[in-house]
Amino acid sequence: APPPAWAGLPTKGTVKILALLIAFSDYPPTTPATTFASRLFGDGQAAAPFDSLRNFYRRSSYDQLEIQGNVLGWYTTPYARSAVTETDAGRQSLIEEALTYYDQQGHNFSQYDNDGDGAIDYFCVFWTGPHGEWASFWWGYDTGFYDSSFRLDGKRLGNYSWQWELYNYPNGNFSPSTIIHETGHA
Repeated sequence: APPPAWAGLPTKGTVKILALLIAFSDYPPTTPATTFASRLFGDGQAAAPFDSLRNFYRRSSYDQLEIQGNVLGWYTTPYARSAVTETDAGRQSLIEEALTYYDQQGHNFSQYDNDGDGAIDYFCVFWTGPHGEWASFWWGYDTGFYDSSFRLDGKRLGNYSWQWELYNYPNGNFSPSTIIHETGHA
């Protein structure tokens, strides 16, 4: 097990995470939310090791970790992707906007605090449009949510991953390979 200071997603037991899908007015989604549900929390559509996030971590944990969760569907902004300020604050503002929408729809976010410490342990954000250069704003990575004043059902946000819907947007099929990698950081 990781040291206590590395708080994040529990490494054993059944854990629940959420997947937030964000589209932009100029970059519509091409992958149905049901495909994300299958490739993240179901059996997926391809062969191992990249069949699904759940199955990958089942195998790699010797059946000690069961990742379950919900896909919140596509939230589409009323503005173009270029309007997003490419900073931590800009990214977090976009995420807050989308999560607030689902909170107003009545989604229960407290279910993602797996260890009861008052924080949503981990969530993943997928966005539409082309990716940028390696390690740029529009790339895949794991990071932390730093706006401690933002709460959902009394829970603050913890670690999250940020990645593309499709590596070769708008072509190709969704692969869980990047989210599998980023979840390892959690």
